[in-house]
Amino acid sequence: MTTYLAKRTLLTDLDPQRWIRLGAQQGIVHADEHSVRVGLGEIAWGDREDEDLESRSVHASSFLSQVTMVESSEPVNPELRAHLALGFLASTPARLVIPSVQITLGPTGSHIVTIATTEEELSDRLNSTLDAYEATDVTERAPLNDVLSVQDSAANGSYINMVDDALALIAATDLEKVVLARRLRVTCAEEIDPGLILERMRRREPSCTLYAFPLAARLRMLGASPELLIERDGSHVSSHPLAGTLSLKEPQSDTSQLTNSIKDLAEHQFVVADIQLRLAPFVTELEVPATPSIVELRSVAHLGTRIEGVCSEGATGTAHVVELLSAIHPTPAIGGVPRESALNVITAHEPFSRDFFGGAFGWFDQEGNGEFVLGIRGITLDGPSFSITAGAGIVQGSTPEGESRETNAKLSSILDAVLPGTPSVLEQIS
Repeated sequence: MTTYLAKRTLLTDLDPQRWIRLGAQQGIVHADEHSVRVGLGEIAWGDREDEDLESRSVHASSFLSQVTMVESSEPVNPELRAHLALGFLASTPARLVIPSVQITLGPTGSHIVTIATTEEELSDRLNSTLDAYEATDVTERAPLNDVLSVQDSAANGSYINMVDDALALIAATDLEKVVLARRLRVTCAEEIDPGLILERMRRREPSCTLYAFPLAARLRMLGASPELLIERDGSHVSSHPLAGTLSLKEPQSDTSQLTNSIKDLAEHQFVVADIQLRLAPFVTELEVPATPSIVELRSVAHLGTRIEGVCSEGATGTAHVVELLSAIHPTPAIGGVPRESALNVITAHEPFSRDFFGGAFGWFDQEGNGEFVLGIRGITLDGPSFSITAGAGIVQGSTPEGESRETNAKLSSILDAVLPGTPSVLEQIS
């Protein structure tokens, strides 16, 4: 068995903008208001891809715990982590990566950890990463405005028709909620810089968690997620689901409309109740506020409920964060109620595969702690082309026109971060 070494080096240059740009262009990013985590490169750690996701994740945590630390600049055992991208459906193969270079900027200190099989490799990886950091351009460049084509899956009223069909099913079957999405496919004349997009998203939505993940050779997904799916820190577990939406671009928009909306409160409660039910086997206590709060973003506001709990100790210890994630994902905030009925409707009606839209992006460490956010409010980037997907929750009381306006607001906000000041694209959204 190959022995891996790791070395921790204190970082003195703490420009998060540059690290985020570098991570978005070449690797993985997970950055919230408090910490920036960047992963570069990948080590061949013996991923057992034939195992289920939970077993693979436990195996990865076990591997991390066996990495040998060599002399470091601080006498503290650093957080070694794996990063995971999970699709909306279990049929989408997950991407589990242990980066060979792991950068962490946080309130308790900032450092870079390199992982390799020899000390010479450790040094080489550190030096090449610092060189790449120095070479990363952080200047704001003029946005692209040469758009060649825009394809909208909602063209010719197809999204309106989908919502009509869903409302008929809600009235006639056991279906209570389903999230239906639409997708834009935009092609530009030149390559798009993912680092620049992520930096714009960071400025526009500072309360959201930035994520970036390579899915294939040129294919990347990146965005700014407002929704915490699951976090485990020791025995503490938390989730912050959002459901119920108000466009803030509408005339006379007032967030009290959300807290007074029977339709939005019901949509939100479906999500909270489902997460509470699915976490119950893993916790000894769970605190769920009786009423949701308002989460206000740039273009929309949501109802949100922060769920907090204490994990129970099972026969093999506290549940791994990926086991908790697998229990609740996909939540009704992105799928529906009942889960299987909603997923069947989504698969039958949406004219595209969601792939990693509505999936989960995050990280975990050697102890099984970690954090995952919902893969929304982002783009799937492929050179000069990109796709944007946005959904809306359909429940009794929804209207096709209202849900179409909601997806317009979400799509427009993301487009403005990718192609700021390009009204010709926005005008093509039906």
